[in-house]
Amino acid sequence: MFISDPRYTDHVDSLKVPTKTVLFACYGNLARSIIAEGYMKKMAAEKHLQIHVLSAGLNASRLPPPKETLTIVNREHMDLQNHISTQLTSEMLNKADLILTMEQVHKKAILLHYPQVKNKIFTLKEFAGEIRDLDIGDPYGKNFEAYEACATEIESAIRVSFEKIVAFLGV
Repeated sequence: MFISDPRYTDHVDSLKVPTKTVLFACYGNLARSIIAEGYMKKMAAEKHLQIHVLSAGLNASRLPPPKETLTIVNREHMDLQNHISTQLTSEMLNKADLILTMEQVHKKAILLHYPQVKNKIFTLKEFAGEIRDLDIGDPYGKNFEAYEACATEIESAIRVSFEKIVAFLGV
């Protein structure tokens, strides 16, 4: 029996393919990880890939993103409506297939408490092949130009590493 056989195509929809998860993490989940989540969702949708993408913060306070983040998200047509900063949990870390942090300090903090994720956690820029400057600076509280520079840096890192992310996930 082949799935492409028309006699069996009605059963294809009932087959569930496990969805792989990418988790982006930063400090407050108010700018960097939200923007990374948005770009990853957008790129995965463009390629028709089923990837579950989420973001969280090491110290999130259940706040809406600042207007600067929302301006970038809206301008880039990202699917992040009604986002509220989300606290990173052990469940998220354990369920994620790939964890990408915005700074080395985030990666180190996570590994300190959750060493079991060591084979699936990287800084975004590390995963993109950078070898020197592995941090994406936090624009929170700065001017709009800082947010735009941050968004450009994140988009570039995701574009460079997109195929590697897909291969890592086995999607």
